[in-house]
Amino acid sequence: MILSRALHWALVGTEWFLWKAAGVPAAQRQLIIRDAMDLPCQETSRHEKVSDATGEAMWDYIVNTLDPVAQNTLLSEENYHYLLTLTGRYTRRCHPLYLGPKAHRKLSQPHAFSGLRVHTDEINEIIQRFKPATLTIAIIMDSMDWFDPNSTAACTQVRALHRALKPKGRVLLRSAGLKPWYVAVFDQLGFSTKRVAARLPGMCVDRVNMYASTWIMTKVDDL
Repeated sequence: MILSRALHWALVGTEWFLWKAAGVPAAQRQLIIRDAMDLPCQETSRHEKVSDATGEAMWDYIVNTLDPVAQNTLLSEENYHYLLTLTGRYTRRCHPLYLGPKAHRKLSQPHAFSGLRVHTDEINEIIQRFKPATLTIAIIMDSMDWFDPNSTAACTQVRALHRALKPKGRVLLRSAGLKPWYVAVFDQLGFSTKRVAARLPGMCVDRVNMYASTWIMTKVDDL
């Protein structure tokens, strides 16, 4: 049923379902819809109505996520991400590296996690606690997909990252959009931007294949 077109038009493509069941916020949903409408292979008539655009966009996004994974990876041997989701467990043949015998011995040593700090606050609040120009790498995943393009949230976060990063420090982020709107914010606020991966239709970029793009933003200028 997850790949049923009728189900997508009636339920899966709706803003309510995407947020309540899949954790996809409205702003991220709009990135997916915009990409679907921008693809040159799409016919304009298929997107005359917002409801049609949403249903088709979400259908394409899920197909482009799952089909290449099924075609290019083996759950029994390597794809422990979906193995855990489907069966609720790992196996001796298929598990993360940190659960292997060698890694387990290393991570079981005293003080193995002494340099690890756990934060349970918003990213901006955490970044503000670091001294200026001390971070080398910040991995923020798809958190900026949640921002409203009409708000100042993206600008605030990019400025905070710029303050905390050393010169040539990098931000790694992932997005449901091929070129999310906030890339321009990084360009304007002292970063060079480079897309290092793009999940085009039919491509399998990693074993989860959930995100449309991966970006590295490098701090190059002072503000």
